[in-house]
Amino acid sequence: MKEKDEDEIKVVVYHSEKEMPPVPMSVANTLYNKTGTWKYVQPIYQNRTPPCNAGCPAGEDIEGWLSLVGKGEFLEALQLLLSENPFPAICGRICYHPCEKACNRGKFDQPLSINSVERFLGDYGIKQGVPTSISAERKKERVAIIGSGPAGLTSAYHLANMGYYITLFEASDRLGGSLIKKYSRERLPAEVVEAETERIIKNGIEVRVGTKVGYDISLENLRREYQAILLATGDQKSTILKADKGKALLSGLEFLEDTGVKWGVKLEGGITIVGERHIAEKEIKSTPRIMTDPMGATHEKGVFACGDITFIPRAINHEVGSGKRAAMAIDSYLRGEDVEKKLELVKVGQGETVSMRSYITGVVKWVNKTVSFDDLNLDYFEEKPRFLAPEMFAKGAIIKDEITIQEAERCFHCGVCTQCDNCYIYCPDLAIHRRKDSKGYWINYDYCKGCLICVHECPRNAMSYEGVVK
Repeated sequence: MKEKDEDEIKVVVYHSEKEMPPVPMSVANTLYNKTGTWKYVQPIYQNRTPPCNAGCPAGEDIEGWLSLVGKGEFLEALQLLLSENPFPAICGRICYHPCEKACNRGKFDQPLSINSVERFLGDYGIKQGVPTSISAERKKERVAIIGSGPAGLTSAYHLANMGYYITLFEASDRLGGSLIKKYSRERLPAEVVEAETERIIKNGIEVRVGTKVGYDISLENLRREYQAILLATGDQKSTILKADKGKALLSGLEFLEDTGVKWGVKLEGGITIVGERHIAEKEIKSTPRIMTDPMGATHEKGVFACGDITFIPRAINHEVGSGKRAAMAIDSYLRGEDVEKKLELVKVGQGETVSMRSYITGVVKWVNKTVSFDDLNLDYFEEKPRFLAPEMFAKGAIIKDEITIQEAERCFHCGVCTQCDNCYIYCPDLAIHRRKDSKGYWINYDYCKGCLICVHECPRNAMSYEGVVK
């Protein structure tokens, strides 16, 4: 960005000897000599993609909400998190947190405890209550969503926020889908699921539980009444094994549903668990999936699909991401736009991660180049152990605000300028200036010689460089 210098170029012209000073002295400034013409490379000031953000299939702005948590601004951090993911308390308990594996700090000392901070924010939101954000402009189009698992609820949440009329059809008598069927109540308490589900429904979503599409209402009727249909029925089938005569055998889903949802099963005698430990991600293998494009559109016009019924990994963060992509696809379809053209705008990293904030606002926060560990200047960081860990969330434990803030302060903020002033201080040509709106810096290329000291001294790789064509 280029802004006007406070000092104007001053040119002094003497018309006679009498006008000259009696001794040699400087009466002008050096702005007339534009030394920037000497350079063959030049620095670029721009935010880049943090690896945690790129590694989050749910598309959260992790660096952004960690920055707010570090300032003690919990509500603002939660609202930023909720703009991408409606399930912070749930994901804080059951997500396998690939963001922490991607965290550059893990190669320095220990990765940030991102999942634990997310759980803290989710629980904070349940306790404090967060205002719902329904669009003031209600659209005329209606969308039917079949299935109320995490993917279907995520799509419903974002589409309702955009102003669409949403009807959610659920075959069972409870909302939540896999959230209440795949996870033990110890790992994911029912009250947490109910609280975050209720927050979504309060966004003006109509709910029809106990309604099985194809039996209680036909798909043809839905196509007549709704302008778009989203299939989010999830994966309802488990691998079946044979048991010895006289011995009971339940699939993983049946066992979790009977012991977790119905709450009336008494277990006696020996119990043997066969197969994988994490039923939620690995136990289901046999249900056919629906083929869609990367954003969730099927070959049927106006029909979309998301979640476990499509070809995605079976995990909460991927289900949230799938629901978001489907919501974008439905919105683009109803507006007569090509969602594929928006992919470069909304993509975060090189995978399928997308940003709903970028989709809604049209503003991209960073260049889509992920910052690596080698891109950082580690001279400006000190080793700090984790202050927050999952085991600290023992039943009844109270996590102090200060501990969470300290953990968030460990963040490197890879690729994102924190206005540390290093570039401003070290520039030998005074070519870097603070912006008048206090939102970073601008470079006066008329005087930048391309020494790249600013690039080297930036701790976070928010400064890069490019060649100059003359």
